[in-house]
Amino acid sequence: MLRFLKGTQISSSQVETAPNISSVFPNRKSVIEALRFSQEPEAIAFLQVYDETPERDRKQIPFEAVALKAGVGSAPLLGAMMLAFQSYQAQKSAALVMGEHPSIVAASVKFAKKSRGIQDRKMLHEAVRFLPTPKGSSINFNFPGDQEKPEADEGPGTEPEFYNLFPDISQKQEEWQRDRTKLLEEPK
Repeated sequence: MLRFLKGTQISSSQVETAPNISSVFPNRKSVIEALRFSQEPEAIAFLQVYDETPERDRKQIPFEAVALKAGVGSAPLLGAMMLAFQSYQAQKSAALVMGEHPSIVAASVKFAKKSRGIQDRKMLHEAVRFLPTPKGSSINFNFPGDQEKPEADEGPGTEPEFYNLFPDISQKQEEWQRDRTKLLEEPK
């Protein structure tokens, strides 16, 4: 630690009394991996100092010392770490689910073929819109006059890039259903 702090005005007592960020993340490697995706200035400054630290020392040096040397506040750094870690873990989970999805669908199809597979058959038919999906209750308000429809709120933090990566399939499914209906209605 003394070698790490050499040439700075930071004392070891300042490191000891700084808010304990290290205890929040027991797996240092995972949070550093996640933080590399962050564009927050605190994360970038923290990683610059962290990466300049010899690899053998990184395991010994607490995050608090790196933050002090980088000149970043504990609260903003902790926030950047939390957001980066949450996003990183969510993306890893999504990738896992997407990777396993075909085998889960295959298992559902296999079970749907059994006599007890009624719910699986129903779910599969609804998923490909052979059966209509139940809609929850709705209330329609009809007010006189020409009113603009408000734009749909896509939720906080939703970026257009997400929809480019994962397009909404419902419109395609409606087209497929119309095509199926036409084929069934055409005379043979």
